[in-house]
Amino acid sequence: MRFEELAYAVDGLPAAVRFHARLTVVCLPAEERADWIARLFGVLEGTRAGDSTSVIYVDRRGRRIGLDRDDQGSATLIELATGAEVPYSASHLSLDGRFDWFASNGLTFRAASDLILVGSGAFTGNQKYDARAIGAKLDEARKRLVRAEGRLKSATTRLGRRDELRDRIAALDEQIAEETERAGGGAEADAVRAAATAADEWWRAVAAADDARRTFGSRPRLGADLLALALAQPTDVPEDLESLAKACRAMAERRDELVDRLEGDASAEVDERAADTRRELIEQVEPAFVDALAALAAASRPFDVTIDAARIEAAGIGAAGIEAMSSDVLAEVAARAAEARDARLQRALEDAEAECRATRERLERHLAGLGFNIDGIGDLAAGAESVAARAGKSDNPSVEDTRRAIAERRKLEQALQRVERSLPDLAALTDKHSVLEQDVAALEASLNAGRPLVSAQEAEMILVRRAAEAGRNDRRREPLPLVVDDALAHFGTSDKRRLLDAVARCADTTQVVYLTDDPATVSWASSQASGGEISLWGRDDIATVA
Repeated sequence: MRFEELAYAVDGLPAAVRFHARLTVVCLPAEERADWIARLFGVLEGTRAGDSTSVIYVDRRGRRIGLDRDDQGSATLIELATGAEVPYSASHLSLDGRFDWFASNGLTFRAASDLILVGSGAFTGNQKYDARAIGAKLDEARKRLVRAEGRLKSATTRLGRRDELRDRIAALDEQIAEETERAGGGAEADAVRAAATAADEWWRAVAAADDARRTFGSRPRLGADLLALALAQPTDVPEDLESLAKACRAMAERRDELVDRLEGDASAEVDERAADTRRELIEQVEPAFVDALAALAAASRPFDVTIDAARIEAAGIGAAGIEAMSSDVLAEVAARAAEARDARLQRALEDAEAECRATRERLERHLAGLGFNIDGIGDLAAGAESVAARAGKSDNPSVEDTRRAIAERRKLEQALQRVERSLPDLAALTDKHSVLEQDVAALEASLNAGRPLVSAQEAEMILVRRAAEAGRNDRRREPLPLVVDDALAHFGTSDKRRLLDAVARCADTTQVVYLTDDPATVSWASSQASGGEISLWGRDDIATVA
């Protein structure tokens, strides 16, 4: 079922909302939204709230059907393409003789409302609401955020220190080269000593590069972009990742079991056993399922392995889909951790090779200045040995400035190596800072809402699940749209925009009607409506459409 139009009268004046095939945002104040929803449900169920109201919808067979209620609630169904009246069974009439569209699809009003309507209570957490306790948690979360900001700032400072050392070493290299050049041929002893120092640095660099190659072994090398990504990831798989995946699978299996039980017990009247099953599903299994998926997603995120609503929807929320998805996630995390370890070995090797090349170039410049003919590694090694021997016999104090520069450069090189060995993982610190920001935003949202709210990630999963359940097409009933009654108003600005984007993605497969008077939501809808992806109806728009 997909809504096309709802027409009714307000204070004797005609009003109508024409629905977008994907997402329609209707702007109404809170006191009017309840009546509007009652009218929409009433025209379908046959209650008095739906009298003198008509709705046009497209059924699962693609037929455009007009359901019109007169002022006494009598219903007429017309197939608009042919003008033929659509008959309905007497068994689908209520006790007062009114046609019940929900009953014609094997649903009670309660079951249909649970499937279609998403209120703010859908995102209420299981924990007991205690404003004082949440305030204390918020204070602690803000303190952790401040500490994380401090660590992130410190890491940024360390990176700045690394860049500073590199710049100073480059300046000394230039100074040493200029002083050597100025010394000219009359300072041969000075040039020999400088060449001997360069030879010593080259031999050390060659030994370090050889050690790095043996450690790296025959592993394939990554390209620059892939190497940067791998270096930003942790090297160790979290110890609890497997248990988190098992928890997701267990919750999915239990959920499937309860859903199958409910479908097997489906009837017009919900018996006590079905009520207990539904209560366990809604109050225990569904929240635990969402929490398990969120925990697995958080543990996988540092490895750039994403478990988002799109991935869950693609895999399917059933046990088989979650089993396949969690297995893929475990394999991806293990592979990313191995890549991270190999990447660090590759970085060490590349640094050693770069230092080897740099020292070789310096040595070649020194030897060329002394008249050596360098044609290959053999000539280079022979020249290095020669200047080392000659430097031992030379004692010219005119190279003192250059020697001091060389000594300073060596100290700076050692300091750079120490900084780079203990350099913090900026990507991991940034990710942790982002997670803490989300925690603070969630706690602030709970305080503003006056009740515990789930996280934005959990809310997104709830939206995907509710859209999938409402839009499911089976033998017993039509797929249904989703009606969201300003359910995201209490989330923070960034989380709200993320969740509204999730609503838009859900609308790709399940029609969504979103009622709100929240300024941030209306602003988002205005930007989306300009591209034709959704429609936006203001209060004045509705009142002027006949």
